[in-house]
Formats: sequence, structure tokens, C-alpha cells
Amino acid sequence: MRAIAYIRNREKHDSLEELEEQFRNYCHDNLHQPLRMFVETESMLQHDEHGYPEYRSLYEFLHNSTSDYLVVVPNASHLGSDLEAV
Repeated sequence: MRAIAYIRNREKHDSLEELEEQFRNYCHDNLHQPLRMFVETESMLQHDEHGYPEYRSLYEFLHNSTSDYLVVVPNASHLGSDLEAV
């Protein structure tokens, strides 16, 4: 299955290259095809008054696609700050 990653709360010690490698390794181990990563950065969040621009991009990508994808997140905290938001 084609896979997409969404990462919001990037750990300070994780570089983009490390995150890409982790995503690719996960896909390789589970027989998925890595397609794209959507990564929110602190500078993006500080300059966007409407919230999470990469999340919107992910939503639009999925909404406009006629295919199915597996969306991979490191853990639930990347989707919201509390249980209700997740």
C-alpha cells in the first residue's frame, strides 16, 4: 500500500533526514511504498494564523485523490494535544 507520513511535533534531536529514514524503514519492513511526507515546522506554525498548513495540505491531497493511502504518524500526539483533539 502507498504510505504518507504526517509529522507535527518533531523532536528537536530528529533531523528531517532521520525522520525520512525512519519512515522509509517502516515502509520497507511492512511492505508499504513511501510516497510523501507532510512535516510541520515551528516556523510554519508561527507564521500561519489558520493552524497547521501541512495538515491542510495532507487533507487536500487525500480529498483530491482517487487512491487509498496509509497515513503514518509517529504517535497520536502528532494529531492533537489532548484526547479530544486526537
